[in-house]
Amino acid sequence: MRIRISLAIAALAWAPSLLSGCGTCVPADELDESVWTADGEAQRQAWADMWAHVAATFGGSPVVAAFDLMVEPNSNEVAEADHDADLWEPDEFEATLGGTSWDWNSWYPDLVDAIRQEDPETPILVGANAYSRASFLSQLEVVDDPGVVYAVHQYEPLDYTHQDAWAEMDPEWDTLNQVFDDMDAFADEHGVALAVNEFGVHRFCPGGAGFVGRQIEHWEARGWNHAIWAWAPAEGFFGSTDFHLYYGPDPDSAEVVDDNALLQEVREAWALNTARPSAMGGLSKLELWTGEAPQLRGANLPLSRPWTDDDRVVYDGTLADPHTAADFAALAAEGANLADLSMPGLYGVSDPWALDEGLEDELELLLQHAEAADVFVVISFRSGPGRSEHSLIRDEVCGVGGCSAAGPAGGGSAWLLALLIAATARRSRRVL
Repeated sequence: MRIRISLAIAALAWAPSLLSGCGTCVPADELDESVWTADGEAQRQAWADMWAHVAATFGGSPVVAAFDLMVEPNSNEVAEADHDADLWEPDEFEATLGGTSWDWNSWYPDLVDAIRQEDPETPILVGANAYSRASFLSQLEVVDDPGVVYAVHQYEPLDYTHQDAWAEMDPEWDTLNQVFDDMDAFADEHGVALAVNEFGVHRFCPGGAGFVGRQIEHWEARGWNHAIWAWAPAEGFFGSTDFHLYYGPDPDSAEVVDDNALLQEVREAWALNTARPSAMGGLSKLELWTGEAPQLRGANLPLSRPWTDDDRVVYDGTLADPHTAADFAALAAEGANLADLSMPGLYGVSDPWALDEGLEDELELLLQHAEAADVFVVISFRSGPGRSEHSLIRDEVCGVGGCSAAGPAGGGSAWLLALLIAATARRSRRVL
């Protein structure tokens, strides 16, 4: 395990503001991760019901290129507090929780089956545990369905790709090469198609454009479709513009820098696209994912429900600032032909896990925008029955990620030290 001492030292510069309070702290009662527990059988069945409904309702759409079963399964992190094991290691996770409800392998095939009962053709994306990281592909079991494509979200090394503007860390090529090795080994062993439907860097990362370009080069050589995070989030996702493709390498920029190197790398890849929903060149939807060269290159369009000022989700059947027809048209004009809709699931998080008809209408409108722009879509659900939006930002939940209203016993300095240690250790676990 590598401890990034530089992170802790640099963070000391923030001590005055940190000592004054907890900072961002999501209410603990907003976190629901019961879908992974032994008592979560009803929640898991509701996930299957949700996907069956989506497949029956939207599978026939010409723009729907795939369904992504769950954005970044993360039961290893959810379970780690209650198990004396390093659940970030695939072998140790398998030895500790393999075959239980915490094991994605034990129930994701049920979601595949639910979709196939309604829609035998639309490809299905399945990511591995540990936030769909490449190293956990070795723990992911393949299913007997040629329409399943195995997905990776590639942000390793996390302390480089998600660094703060002051960190000035250079790319770690050995780590990236290990990611390539893990992906190549899985694809070659099982003879399956892979896709990278999330990858990217903070726009101010030193050497970030080259780091992204090297990844695109590998995805292209292997024939793997790819979607960068993220497409022009005007105010960013969760209030951040760190991944904004247009704003350039200056962290303080909030204006378009059209010739920035990161954007140019992405544009060069998108210029290779030829397939469109209106012109598939005789390809089936599955063949869009399984050819010798990628057919789909695009970006993630992050979407969320509205949030209150105190970080509570509003379940009112709407999306906060959903992407417009103009957004889809602009994406297509750049050459992209894929929009991965990373969004809340259509069924509620809590019992009775009912269909949110308002959210379904929002999705229908997004697909209409995609069809008008001639762009393919992946429907990707972050949340659903027994899994709230906050599961993917659980480090910011009070009492879960080292953050609490009062902080640990011992006062401000002890709280600061605990926070720094927790942050650096958590990052080091996610570095290969």
